[in-house]
Amino acid sequence: MEASRQPKKITKDVQTIFISAIDPYDAPLQWWELEHVKYAINYPPVKFRLEKVMGTHIVRLTDRKYMLLLAAKFLENHLEQQEIRIENRKLPLPSITFCLLKVSYKMLSEKIHYPRYLKLKLFV
Repeated sequence: MEASRQPKKITKDVQTIFISAIDPYDAPLQWWELEHVKYAINYPPVKFRLEKVMGTHIVRLTDRKYMLLLAAKFLENHLEQQEIRIENRKLPLPSITFCLLKVSYKMLSEKIHYPRYLKLKLFV
């Protein structure tokens, strides 16, 4: 007495997810191509990065050109962020000089106390 299984109908909510997100990289398919598998990412960090890099959170998993473009843009974004982090960590010139002087004075004062470096006392 099993009820006959009918295929589930796609609800309006699921349809609007894919319709509402405009894919700027969508192009008409050739006659031999099948419809690409589209997947909407909802995990917040991944969704944010996808929207930042590609402009949408929908990914076409079986489209090779799209995936190559996605990988290239991720690499480009990573290199940009790396350059920004490097620039933020660079010290301004006066602070570098001050740090070098402080370290060199500390090293010099430690070395003067060793008998091996007696000639250093002549220069100080």
